[in-house]
Formats: sequence, C-alpha cells, structure tokens
Amino acid sequence: MAGLYIHIPFCAKKCAYCDFISFAGGEEEEEYINAVIKEMNVERPQNIETVFIGGGTPSYISSGGIIRLLDAANERFYIQKDAEITIEANPSSLSAEKLEAYKAAGINRLSIGLQSAMERELKMLGRLHDFNCFERVYNEAREKFDNINIDLISSLPGQSCGDFMYTLERAAGLRPEHISVYSLIINDNTPLGQRIRRGELEPVSEEEDRAIYHQTEKYLKNEGYARYEISNYALAGRECRHNLNYWLGGDYIGLGCAAHSFMRGQRYHNSENLKDYIKAPQIKQEVQSLSLEDRRFECIMLELRLISGIERKRFKSRFGADIYELYTAVINQLIEGGFLELTPVSLKLTERGLDVADSVILKFMD
Repeated sequence: MAGLYIHIPFCAKKCAYCDFISFAGGEEEEEYINAVIKEMNVERPQNIETVFIGGGTPSYISSGGIIRLLDAANERFYIQKDAEITIEANPSSLSAEKLEAYKAAGINRLSIGLQSAMERELKMLGRLHDFNCFERVYNEAREKFDNINIDLISSLPGQSCGDFMYTLERAAGLRPEHISVYSLIINDNTPLGQRIRRGELEPVSEEEDRAIYHQTEKYLKNEGYARYEISNYALAGRECRHNLNYWLGGDYIGLGCAAHSFMRGQRYHNSENLKDYIKAPQIKQEVQSLSLEDRRFECIMLELRLISGIERKRFKSRFGADIYELYTAVINQLIEGGFLELTPVSLKLTERGLDVADSVILKFMD
C-alpha cells in the first residue's frame, strides 16, 4: 500500500507567511493538469490507500480540474474502496458547487485553512477571508462531509495565549473531526519575515509559544480531541491516515511541481520550476537510495513526532535490532534528562521532550 500526494501550486494570492512552492494565479491550470496526468501515467500501477490533494490552494482551481486528476488516478492506480481522499481548501475559494463536485468525485475528507478567527491576525497573514466567511463555508461543507480538518497557526507576532485560545475555542466549537495547530515558522524571505526583521512586528517569546502549546493540548483534551502527533489532534478514529503513513515511513508517490516521493527505499522530487515541470513532468531530481543508517534516523525523526512514539517490535522488524541496543548511550542520557520514556513496548517523548523535540531527535545523529 502507498499514499498518493498531488500538488496544486496555484493560489489566488500568496500569503504573507508562505514559503511553499506556490504561485499566485492559475493561467497554466489546464497545461499543468495535463502534465500531472502525464507524470501519473508513467508511474507503476499499485494499491493506493490514501490520496491527498495539497497546495498551494487546490480549491482555487476549477472543480473540473480536480475531477480530471482523480479520474486519471482511478484509471492508473488501484485506489482502495475505503481510501481516505483529502483536499485542502481555503474559505475564500470554496463554494457549494465545488463541494458538490468534490463529493461526487470521491473526496471524503476536507482540510480547511482557517488559521485564525481574529480579523487583525488574518490581515497580517494576508488571508482573503474572515471568520464569518469561514463559518459559512464550514457549515456548507458539513452538509456533505463527515470528516473535516481545520488548520490553525499559533504563535503569531504579537499574539497572546488568550488571543489564540479565542481562535481555538471558535474552531473546536464547530466540532470538526480533526484540528491541526502549527506554530508559525518565520522565514526571512517572506513578507511577514521581512516585517519582523525591520522591527515592525514582534515575534512571540519562547515562553509564550510553549504556554500556547500546553494550553492547546489541555483545552482540546477536555473537548474530546486526542493529541496523536506533536501538532495534530483528532476525535477517536479520525486521525489523518495519509499523514500517519508519512510518519510511519510508508511509501508515497508525489505528483506535481516540487512534489516529493519515497518509494521502495528511494527518495526523489520533481522540479520546483513550474515551466520546467510542465515541459518534462516525468523527470525526477536528486534520486537517492537511503542507507540503512539513513532509514533508521528517518524513522526516529518521524515516529518520535507521534505521541505513541516508536514501537520497538516494529522497529526491530524493520531494522533487525532493537532501538535500545543500537542507541543505548543516547537513550539513557535522554531518559536521565527527562526527555524520553522507554517501556518494553515503545520509546517516546515525555512532555518535556515534546517541548524540545527537534533537539532530542538530533541527539541520535551524534
């Protein structure tokens, strides 16, 4: 089984914080979709358990374009009857017509980017909607879909814990099946990053960022949402299967400009240049066969993000040795520091470890 990711790089306007490969406007939509289908048709037919259409803003392009892509995917691959099929959407480009078309095409999960419920924060981020727009679209989507994720961004410049809790409470009050909360990553080459560098905006302190993180987990737990990954929360049984496949080291095919793939131990990606990709979508770049050591570290890097941690039996089955036997010294050091917990079943981050997850993971490279 594998996951299938399809990248739609177009959007109405690039957000002020966005550092992803995306392009404002969609004049190349038709030729781009033709290119993705061309790339798709050189892939080996195989079983697909999850499909994720991401961006950019997939809901920005025509519903006809999305239908063409899914029709082609069904013709090329063996998409399972119970496959999770997700599309990302922004409130400003989602309509009742598109929702109806998505449902008819087999999409069964929506991921809607709210980011904030506060008008001033949405303007700072360069978003094109307000909360009223989002709520209207959400209610329309709820009539057709029983699996919806809401994306939020925390730790925005000038944001207090109370500010973010206002957003979180309004989002959770709608009872989506899944909520993703990502702490803002400031990139210097974005308009938001440039404003911070010029001193126009003040980034939140590390203490405030951690306060927001802990309060988010506490509040959502009380609302029935379990944190199953550092930044993701779900009602029982509604975890994102596509992302779980990433975190558990499964195979996935990435189609489209800048999309990344991992298949049969090889990692590669497509051109980040839109024109080059459209011209030759079948060309793969930086094809890399991962060594055993690389695969072990990648497993640690990804699976420690899960609240359940690394399953020792599964790790040994994949790599031929128990993780504690391979990394005895570093694991002991991190346990003594209160960052890791080791049981006969798993190795996982403690609450203290979750606060400094990246630093903990890097210890396994020493």
